[in-house]
Amino acid sequence: MNTVTHRADEARIANEKVALRRTARATLAACTAEALRAAGECVAQRVLVSAAFLSARHVALYIGVGREVRTDALLAAAHENGMRVSLPTWVAAEKRYYFVQHAEGGALVPGPLGIPQPERFDLADVDTCDLVLVPGLAFSRDGERLGHGGGHYDRLLAPVRDLASCQRVALAYDCQMCESVPTNATDVLMDRIVTEKNEY
Repeated sequence: MNTVTHRADEARIANEKVALRRTARATLAACTAEALRAAGECVAQRVLVSAAFLSARHVALYIGVGREVRTDALLAAAHENGMRVSLPTWVAAEKRYYFVQHAEGGALVPGPLGIPQPERFDLADVDTCDLVLVPGLAFSRDGERLGHGGGHYDRLLAPVRDLASCQRVALAYDCQMCESVPTNATDVLMDRIVTEKNEY
């Protein structure tokens, strides 16, 4: 593929992502907070009883904000089961997120986008991670994921992209599932997507 064709493809994919983000946000906005809360609880329950979660020794997850699937119950269960827990933490000097260890009872402080993150910066060893729980805006049955557009999660997941011992599991509502999601070489695919109705 020549440079001109590659740039044209990248531009097309970028435009398709913008359009799909607009559609995905409108779909979520049309859902009531109560409906999303109930659906999110179903998603969390599915994960809590899954073999991937029950067998995990080190789980990396996120703190849900806005209309994302909440992970409060998963975070509490991970600590109760003695798992090592890691959370995304923003490093302003590098303008990117890293997974940082979060001990039970450890303080959380608002990050730059208001997302809670560990107050103490204790970098996690992602090579030991068994399970990563991931948010997003839209997903396909093939594991394609659309984020909010900053590329932060793809950079965060890059170290576990080819780690065979680590499962990448997205938490989503069924209304976020699409026939296909435009992707490029830097996008990290999910191994599974768990919604309130199904697992893909």
